[in-house]
Amino acid sequence: MEHALAMASRWWTIAVLAVVAVCGAILALSWPSAPLGLLGAGVLVVVVVAYLVLGRQASEGSWRATVFVIILVLATFGLVAVSPPLAVFQALAMPAGWVLARRRRGGIFASLAVALAAGSGFFVSLGPSWDTLESTAVTFLFSFAGSIALGLWIWGISEYGTERARLLDELTAAQDELAAAHRDAGVTGERERLARELHDTIAQSLAGVVLLTQRSRRDLAAGALHDTTLELVEQSARAALTETRTLVAGSAPVELS
Repeated sequence: MEHALAMASRWWTIAVLAVVAVCGAILALSWPSAPLGLLGAGVLVVVVVAYLVLGRQASEGSWRATVFVIILVLATFGLVAVSPPLAVFQALAMPAGWVLARRRRGGIFASLAVALAAGSGFFVSLGPSWDTLESTAVTFLFSFAGSIALGLWIWGISEYGTERARLLDELTAAQDELAAAHRDAGVTGERERLARELHDTIAQSLAGVVLLTQRSRRDLAAGALHDTTLELVEQSARAALTETRTLVAGSAPVELS
């Protein structure tokens, strides 16, 4: 999976647009002052553009993946700083960090960065206080722990599927090699059978034709060649021809209806 396009699926496109739409609705319902509202809307637009330009073309661990995750971390901070309910954006940022990571620790670092960004956004939006610290700590712990648990679980499933696919490929290759070995053994056995049949039938008949021909030549030189000898030569040749046709017919492939 190392060089696969991790977020090229249409489901990721749907997920990105859905989360952006939810954040847009929250932003519209809790519209802050004009500068902050426009900032939040601008951040959402940047996220969509970044996904289309970088995210869809990003492979695991590539520079596009790194840049896109950084944009998601910054977007999390900006959105939560504009309006705390926009912390729901973590539902996109954290899974994307896991998907684009090449190793487990990359997913863990991405989740930690997103959680810290959301916590920093709470401090900016709500102002530094003990209440803000408590709510931020609770939100941080729940978000980070949930992301770690879900990410490691999905990562384990992915590795299990990859291992099964590898074993299946090895099994298929072994079956192909075994089938090839069976075909080679069949070809060798068929050649040996043909050699035995040729030796036991056609070769014997042709040897008889050769002997009869030599006898005929001697009789012809002595002036004692008779039609009986030529008839024996012809009969032996016909027998060899018949045996050849029988062997060819027996070796021909059978047509299946």
